[in-house]
Amino acid sequence: MPDITFMSGLPGGGKSTLIDQEGGDYQLICPDDLRLAWGHVYHQPLEPMVHAVCGAITRAAMLRGRDIVVDECFTKLERLQPFLEMAKEFGYETRIVVLTTPVDVCIQRCLDRNDGHPWEDIIYKKAMQFVTDWPFIVREFNAPEDVLGWPYTPDTLVEDIEYTYELF
Repeated sequence: MPDITFMSGLPGGGKSTLIDQEGGDYQLICPDDLRLAWGHVYHQPLEPMVHAVCGAITRAAMLRGRDIVVDECFTKLERLQPFLEMAKEFGYETRIVVLTTPVDVCIQRCLDRNDGHPWEDIIYKKAMQFVTDWPFIVREFNAPEDVLGWPYTPDTLVEDIEYTYELF
């Protein structure tokens, strides 16, 4: 059975770097690649098109039975849900790999890109989304082994939510 792997984490967290280092025979879906090909890092009016194209490429890869890796933050369930629905429709196994790079490291890596994007605000916002949506995201996967890299148990998740709220 083919599988789809979701790479999840904050911007600057190392998702793309890990994918590049690991290599593999799969279809890579990366919204950032589309944005760069269209000459921008992020432009809100184009985001619906970015996500629509990623969805179409994913569907095409599933029609061919390809293994897939999706390189996106996935800090909110609503971004993950369309991919999960397609995976169910096509009988794909699903798993999520979560990179938990510290917020300050992600901010510095993104600022080092020198692209003028307001990374600090974006990363703090996504960190909050990640922590608050995580209980809903994890429920979408069938077994604990389908969730790789997330160090939280229900008890430590509550502690981390409290800590994250303290950051704001």
